Amino acid sequence: MTTKYLGAAAIGLLLGVMTVRAQEYYDLRVAQEHLQAAWDALKAAPVDERGHRDRAVGYVNKALEEIHLALAGDAPRGQVDEKRANRDAQLERKKELRDQQLREKAQQREDQIQER
Repeated sequence: MTTKYLGAAAIGLLLGVMTVRAQEYYDLRVAQEHLQAAWDALKAAPVDERGHRDRAVGYVNKALEEIHLALAGDAPRGQVDEKRANRDAQLERKKELRDQQLREKAQQREDQIQER
């Protein structure tokens, strides 16, 4: 009897998740259509001397690429976790270098004091 209720609950949960995913994809596709319309309008606009139109086209292209990746289920470009790990490692290296420099300066001061 409880298995029946657990099965029904699992199916209900699965349908709820699928509905959310379908809504997410729908919203992404709508955004994709709007961005495509913006891209078309930007391409039709006259080129300005300062390059603002071209930069805007580039930003829209990047947004369209990200939506394409999201719809394909790919991981985001740049791999957020990988970037965070690299940044943390770089900060750790800088801290170690700074600590080493501080130790060397302290040692130099001690040596100077002993020489006097």
